[in-house]
Parts: sequence; structure tokens; C-alpha cells
Amino acid sequence: CFCNLTEAVGVMGDEQLPQQQLPVPEAFCCPITKDIFQDPVSTCDGHTYERSAIEVWLRRHRTSPMTGAPLRSRELTPNFGLRSAIQAFLEVRPEVASAPIADADLEYAIQVREEEMEFKVSEQDQTIRRLQAHIEALQLQIRHLGSEPVPAPRGVAPAAAAEGAADAAASTAASAPAEGSSSQPVASPAERAAEAAEARAKAAAARAGGGGAAAAAAAVGGADPAERGPEPAGRGGGGYGGAWARFG
Repeated sequence: CFCNLTEAVGVMGDEQLPQQQLPVPEAFCCPITKDIFQDPVSTCDGHTYERSAIEVWLRRHRTSPMTGAPLRSRELTPNFGLRSAIQAFLEVRPEVASAPIADADLEYAIQVREEEMEFKVSEQDQTIRRLQAHIEALQLQIRHLGSEPVPAPRGVAPAAAAEGAADAAASTAASAPAEGSSSQPVASPAERAAEAAEARAKAAAARAGGGGAAAAAAAVGGADPAERGPEPAGRGGGGYGGAWARFG
């Protein structure tokens, strides 16, 4: 409430200012004319102006004189609370009341405000362009960092390093057990054939009795006849030859 303006703005330190020295609050002045409001009205974005000044502005622009942002509507709403506060203030300091502004002064005030807004918008555009250039530089740097190859170990050529990595990956895949298989090693076909031959040799030795060694050799049957040498003569004229004939 501005009913007691002395309490609102009339205190400096521990002493009260005389009412005749009360400063004019900035909110009591139009941002376009810089004079104390006579008929304050508000636009749809909430800012308040002198009616005559904002009406001239809106005939030329669809933007806010304060922010430069587009206005959704040109509708003006009287600011009765601000008008009442100004009237109370002028009862204390009537000498600061503004006279009705002349058309020439109003035109000059509008022109100054337009220049101020152009400068403000220009600064904003420059700031936006600098930010966009900075963002583009960061994006380029990110793409460059993401596309750089991983350097080869020291002393190793890049091609050799790549080939070694491929061989290591293939070796790891070959040594890994198949999915669902046990961890026990699988015997090769040669190992399985040797185990079967050994089993046949043992069975032949058991059946041949005293001729176990010859029977075992016959059961294995893997040696070449040229490598075995001449066959010794045995009982019955057959010797080991009979054993080879029986178990070969």
C-alpha cells in the first residue's frame, strides 16, 4: 500500500526524509516517455506504459517495447492500483507531476525507444551467433575425437598390431568350449583308434595264453610287414605266422 509514502520511501539511515524530498519511484515512470504516469495501462505481457505512448508504439509494432518479444494481443488494461499510488504520491509532491506530453516529444521518445530495442536485439543476435558457433565447434571436436583410431602399442606397426589382434581373437574362439559342452577335452580320432587297438591286444593276449606277446602284436596289426622282419618258426610249423594269420 502506498498510502503512507513516508514509511515506504522516506527513510534514510536513522532519519526520515522530508516529504518534499521523497524520490520518484522508478515504477511510477513510463519506460517510453520517462515521465510519471498519467494514464497507466498494461499490455498482455504485464508491462505498464503511458496510454498515449503505447498506442503509438502498437500502431507500428507487434512486439513488446520492453523485451522485443511478439505480443499475442494489442489489448490494453488500465492499471488502477498504480494510478492510485501515483495520485497519493503527487499529493505529497505535486511539483513533480508531469504535464501532458506534446506530440513532438512523444514522437521523439518513441524513436529513442526503437533505437534502444534495435541495439538490444542486435546484441542478442550476436550472442546467439557466438553460442551457435561454439556449439558447432564442440560438435566437430566430438566427431573428430570419436573417429580417431586407437594407437598401436609402441614399437609395433599398425598393420602388425591389427593382424595380431585378429589372430588372438581367432585363437580364443577356437580354444573356447562349445556352448553346452563339458569342460573335459575331446579325444582325437587317432587317439581313439590307439585305445581300441590296445584293447584288442589285451583281449588277444588273454586268449592266446603263452603266446601273449605275439597275439598282442597281431591284435594291434598296425605295423608294416616290411618293418616286422622275418617271422621265426614256431611249433606246428606256423610259429608267429599262424598267430598273424589268426589275428591279423
